[in-house]
Amino acid sequence: MILDLSPYHPALEAMLRANAAVLGLRESLGPIESELLGRGESNLSFRLSLGQQRSFTLRLCHRPEVAQNLEREYTLLGTLPEGFGPNPYLLDTSAEILPGPFALVSYLPGEVLTRLTLEQLRAHGRRLAELHNATESCAGGRASPDIHQEFLSSLAYWRGSHPALLEQPEVKRLIPALEQYFEQASAPLAGSARAVIIHGDPCLPNILFDGARVNYIDWEWTRIGDPAQDLSQVGWHFENLPWQTRLSEFEEAAYLEAYQGLRPDPTLLERRRLWVALYGFFDHLHFRTKAAAQEEVLPGELDYAEVVARMYDALTLEFLPARAGVSLRVVPLE
Repeated sequence: MILDLSPYHPALEAMLRANAAVLGLRESLGPIESELLGRGESNLSFRLSLGQQRSFTLRLCHRPEVAQNLEREYTLLGTLPEGFGPNPYLLDTSAEILPGPFALVSYLPGEVLTRLTLEQLRAHGRRLAELHNATESCAGGRASPDIHQEFLSSLAYWRGSHPALLEQPEVKRLIPALEQYFEQASAPLAGSARAVIIHGDPCLPNILFDGARVNYIDWEWTRIGDPAQDLSQVGWHFENLPWQTRLSEFEEAAYLEAYQGLRPDPTLLERRRLWVALYGFFDHLHFRTKAAAQEEVLPGELDYAEVVARMYDALTLEFLPARAGVSLRVVPLE
């Protein structure tokens, strides 16, 4: 995995020079500098700075099996209303400049936070409402997804891709309780909301706070979906850093009230809690594969086994309270 772009600066400078008109650059670029901004599940993000002239974000795919997601993200960024995401400039899938596909997009300023004040939480809620108001017409008036069917489809994917994982006793015992929950709780909500273009993953590392402004990065999972999906990502009823903060009922209510002040949605709370449960379960499965492969979230800070244990405890407390405290086993991958 490339964590330092300096060996590639000459090739990147040549690319920038060749595309100066597209990028709005002057002929004399000045020295290029790069720094790692963050590492996501699929992409590395670097800041490219050209002296005092301009900065760009370079998104480099480090998982070849999902390289097509970077192309999809780049294309969808071009369809977003102005001001909601970075502007896409260049996409390179040749692996000639860097050893992997990459996209060059505008650099968005801001700070990633793991603790949000109530006003920052409200600002995030208002910004999501602005995004969804601006993109609802792009969804063609369709209804938002059926959450029970989304659960069943995701479960079918995991049965096909990781069948042994779903047969592990501690995973297997959760599934019937979750199936019953989604079937019963989502039925009254069918057709209660209209679809929009959603960010898809506005968890804490993908939200930048720049004073009073909120910017969103990493649009890999943007798609047409339920607005409540975006509202479900920043905070859960338990802390799951670095992705989700813990929200009290008061904080959750203030967050949704800020959103609904710009975009009324009477079943938002109920749908948000269903999506929290869905993401919590399937993220926990994804992290089990990471833990079994002994990967790290961030070197020296946290490992996936800790994340899985924390998430599994929360899931059992909510859906199998009689089994809370059952010991957790992370089984190695075959």
